[in-house]
Amino acid sequence: MRAGAAAWKFAKGLYLIPVMMAYSALLRVDGPLTDLVVAVLSGCVALAASAIAIEGHFLRRTTLLERVGLALAAAFVMIAPEWSALAVSVLGTPVEAGWFVLAGSVLGVVLVAAQVLGRRRGLDERSAARDAVRARPDGGASGDD
Repeated sequence: MRAGAAAWKFAKGLYLIPVMMAYSALLRVDGPLTDLVVAVLSGCVALAASAIAIEGHFLRRTTLLERVGLALAAAFVMIAPEWSALAVSVLGTPVEAGWFVLAGSVLGVVLVAAQVLGRRRGLDERSAARDAVRARPDGGASGDD
């Protein structure tokens, strides 16, 4: 069972990329360059967000709220047309799919940046604690020797 789950996690790009190609501008190579760039960048954010959400760890362990947010960010980007149709049926007003792609991309980037900044803060705190131990007059020895 563990091998199957690991294989599924490693191979998720094989089925997520075609889904994103079907729902984004990745197939329209002859279209505007900006659409293609947005599709590639948002696709990278969605793949990273889904990988972190599934794995539960990036630079540090993710909290439950971060995992839910990353999964939602990936879902917003990957199936934006369905979210747009859902918004029309629920709200009664049309919402362009691009807004869901933008919201998912921004949410994914913010949560990944929180991981990076949290990791950096943790490294700074450990470094400061290590320097404080070294700066003690006894050289950091515990005195039990």
